[in-house]
Amino acid sequence: MRVKLQLIGAVIISGSLFFSCSREGCMDEKALNYSDKAKNENGSCLYDNSVILSAMLNDIGENIILPRYHKMDSLTQVLDASIQYFTSNISEANLIIVQQKLKQTELAWQKCSTFEFGPAEDNSLRTHVNTFPTDVLSIEDKIVSGSYDLNSFLATGYKGLPAIDYLVNKNDNNTTVSDFQSASNRVTFLENLSSSLKIDISKVYLGWIASNGNYIETFVSSEGSDVSSSLSLLINQFNYDYELLKNAKIGIPLGKATLGRPKPKQLEAYYGKISAELANESIKGLFNLYNGISESGIDENGFRDYLLKLGNESLISKIDDQFDQAIGSIELLPDPMEETIQNNISLVEAAYEEIKKLVVLIKTDMSAEMEVSITYSDADGD
Repeated sequence: MRVKLQLIGAVIISGSLFFSCSREGCMDEKALNYSDKAKNENGSCLYDNSVILSAMLNDIGENIILPRYHKMDSLTQVLDASIQYFTSNISEANLIIVQQKLKQTELAWQKCSTFEFGPAEDNSLRTHVNTFPTDVLSIEDKIVSGSYDLNSFLATGYKGLPAIDYLVNKNDNNTTVSDFQSASNRVTFLENLSSSLKIDISKVYLGWIASNGNYIETFVSSEGSDVSSSLSLLINQFNYDYELLKNAKIGIPLGKATLGRPKPKQLEAYYGKISAELANESIKGLFNLYNGISESGIDENGFRDYLLKLGNESLISKIDDQFDQAIGSIELLPDPMEETIQNNISLVEAAYEEIKKLVVLIKTDMSAEMEVSITYSDADGD
């Protein structure tokens, strides 16, 4: 009898242990139906969307936007210092340093261009920093006359990174050094371009940080999905910047706006010959924002996480796959892009098509899932 009771007890205990170990449920403490008794996640978690959105805005604001602007602000200061030193000590060695610092700043800008709202929108930052192609005739005219106002909106066509690119990368280094040595107006114009760029970036960065303009607080606290919400601003500018990549960085130079006639001089950083590298940095910056990957490399809350909590895993899979295809196609493009367009245009065509395929997924499907209206317009029909 004692043996039989022991066997029954063992069966009861083992069954209890099996039930305990196999109990399924929601194991995410942030979910509405979190269970502290669940041992296996079964995908049943339900969420308060406002809590998810709040976490996403905080992570994107504090760990993506602020660090990106901080880096851009620091690099424009370094670029300005290198230019001021070059113009006081004109030599090829110092010119090369300027070219290197310019490239670093151009790469950093790719990750800031997306945030044209708040302080950036108030100061029209994108147009002041990166309107390309730059107006070379106006640049040379201003240098000769010595008369210009870089604070004017009319100056956007001949200032910013593209104008500096033209001045320091247009010719071979010996010719460039000679040009600066023989024309004091050229020296002054470059110095003023650099100073203006530094001021434009600093003004926006200060507008974001808590110790100054504190737009970060406004951004994090502006929830919901209406047109003035931070989610709407983010999604709209994310899509706008992606279409800048598709059109301005790839499509227009490829000839998509000119009946198939390539316009390689329309390329970003045309004179520095790093157009493909900048396009690659641009899409990876957008990809990291979508995934919520911080500037320190930590995977936090991004658009993808928000979609996951909303339950649309099918859309996530499609966006993930197409991002991979688009990024891979851009990585195949060698610089100088002008030569690639001339000698291997099919490679650029293939990249354009892969980039294009993602537009509907992020502009129509993702935006609709997040209940965000796209408020900007474009003329290419996607």
